[in-house]
Amino acid sequence: MYMIRAVLKPIVITGNFTANNTNEEEFRKICSLSGVINLLSLARSYIASATSLAGGPPVILPFIDLASK
Repeated sequence: MYMIRAVLKPIVITGNFTANNTNEEEFRKICSLSGVINLLSLARSYIASATSLAGGPPVILPFIDLASK
């Protein structure tokens, strides 16, 4: 009998965002919301794909509504 253990560490996704002709303060505000939303979308997709490829059903993370907070 063989026991297999998989340890999943927290996933860290870093985004580097740039813009032209934008006030730096305004750009930071935009990135703090839109950037996080885009990165969470990538993380959801990655986790669903990775868990599906592992042979089991995909783990689908729920959407998080950050825009209303």
